[in-house]
Amino acid sequence: MSEIGMMNIHIKEHKYAMRINGVTVSKFHLAASFAESQSVKEAFYKYLTLVPFLAEKVEVMAERLKGPSKYLTLKAKRIYDAIGLNNNNCVPFMLVCLEKAGDLPQGEGAKLARKFGLELIEGTSEDEILSKLESVRHELVGDLDKATVTAAMNQIFHNFNKTVGIDGKKPTIH
Repeated sequence: MSEIGMMNIHIKEHKYAMRINGVTVSKFHLAASFAESQSVKEAFYKYLTLVPFLAEKVEVMAERLKGPSKYLTLKAKRIYDAIGLNNNNCVPFMLVCLEKAGDLPQGEGAKLARKFGLELIEGTSEDEILSKLESVRHELVGDLDKATVTAAMNQIFHNFNKTVGIDGKKPTIH
């Protein structure tokens, strides 16, 4: 297996906001933009799945959007930078977020992310993290199920696009 990379992501839930690596995101804006979500955490992970796309197109999208959708689009670049996302790690990050949002089966997003060389490690102590990393190095990773991932991503885009628009026009994310 190739070398495994790690990302240091800290997510905290507060009364009115979610924080990721020091960037605050309003729960109100998440709920307004992802109304179909069953919980604020689900909405947050669906939003995080879109962060790489929104961050890349922030200038174009911000001009077309208003309200909660514009707020979330403007936050995307800050989150992208705070997490340390780049072209090499954004796909595995999105796969993990798809799983956390409930759009991929439990364990599937992390497994697929490993195929790209990124491990999601949830633990509080250094020993927990090292133990988890060692066990991952010995695990076999299955084939990438592109149809499942594509269907989940398309559904998130579809639901997000239903919430945005100005003058009746609904911009899409390309």
